[in-house]
Amino acid sequence: MNLQEIWENTFDDNEAIIQLSKQNIKEAIQKDSQSQLTALRRKMKQKLIWAFSISAAVVPLIFLDLYNPEYLLVVGIIEAIFIIPSIILYIKYRQLRAEFDYSQAVLTALKDYYKQIKGMLRFEEITYIFLYPVSAVGGMCFSLVLAGSTLEDIFSDTEILTIMLVYSAIAVPLGALFAHYWNKRCFGKNLTQLRDYIAQLEGFGIE
Repeated sequence: MNLQEIWENTFDDNEAIIQLSKQNIKEAIQKDSQSQLTALRRKMKQKLIWAFSISAAVVPLIFLDLYNPEYLLVVGIIEAIFIIPSIILYIKYRQLRAEFDYSQAVLTALKDYYKQIKGMLRFEEITYIFLYPVSAVGGMCFSLVLAGSTLEDIFSDTEILTIMLVYSAIAVPLGALFAHYWNKRCFGKNLTQLRDYIAQLEGFGIE
């Protein structure tokens, strides 16, 4: 066997070893990432249970003043601002796969999952920016209407409106910071691990 043949055989062997190593890495990441995907989906489910529990807790409030149309309107608005985002999140949650999608390339599947989770969390954080001030104003209206005030009385009172504006101005940044902090605490570790898996696959050129 001449040197050229030896070189070509060695090169072929190295290529086979490289491909085998890549396959092993791919299988290992695919196996390890399943636990991260499961954990992320479980945590998102817990978040949804919490969100729907808050919405359910609002419903009995209707019976505190069942024959007051303005009171029912306020309670209905409060319920709506909680239930609508929860339903949207639930729809997005249903699109998350419970197990690894073997019909896709591993890298593509992980990227898609990462993007979906980040999108859901981002939607929630944006929702909180509007949710906190609206729920704060709704809560004040709830208390005042239940105490006998009308909506006309409330929104024609400069002092009450000032309090609502100040409270909303404080609630918006606090709500945004709290939502971001809480999501980072609950999901940060799993998302970082998922991102590391993606970086490893890209680094090795594995699809």
